[in-house]
Amino acid sequence: QTATADKKCPNSQDVSSNKKRPRPKQDHWREARKRKKRETPEWARRKWEDVVAEMRRREELEKQFVRSKSDQRMERRIKGMIWRAMKICRSLDERAGCPPTFVNGLWAPLYEQEVFQMYKTLPRPWEYFWDSSSEPAKRIYRNVETREEQETHPNPKVEELLEKARKALATNKFSFH
Repeated sequence: QTATADKKCPNSQDVSSNKKRPRPKQDHWREARKRKKRETPEWARRKWEDVVAEMRRREELEKQFVRSKSDQRMERRIKGMIWRAMKICRSLDERAGCPPTFVNGLWAPLYEQEVFQMYKTLPRPWEYFWDSSSEPAKRIYRNVETREEQETHPNPKVEELLEKARKALATNKFSFH
């Protein structure tokens, strides 16, 4: 027995450890097809007309989005130009010798903005919000404790300055608000 074991080639391997895979059954291709069909995403099973319609819808949505962003950018740009024009108008009025108490209707919104910047904080129980249902949108002041709402500023000194701006704005025929 040892003599026959020695006669074996050193590179030969045991055939029992190198078993081949079992052959697939005849119906294996059907199973694979069903499995592939189940794994296929929904978009791949749609009709071509549906895909084209979806692409057109998305393209239209993209155009609307780009158009709205462009409109927003243009609106911001125009508002910036209007504010710069108001500042120029005001500086020309000041150079012409108008008194500091004078408020021109062309730059009344600029004056109103400056008043709000000077008096940033409201008295203690008050807060404000914008009423966008009215045209143009109005600033509404609310007393937090009593829930009382009013259109006039709670500080009478500030309200006097704002009323001056409102009167001047009423004389403006070229208002953009």
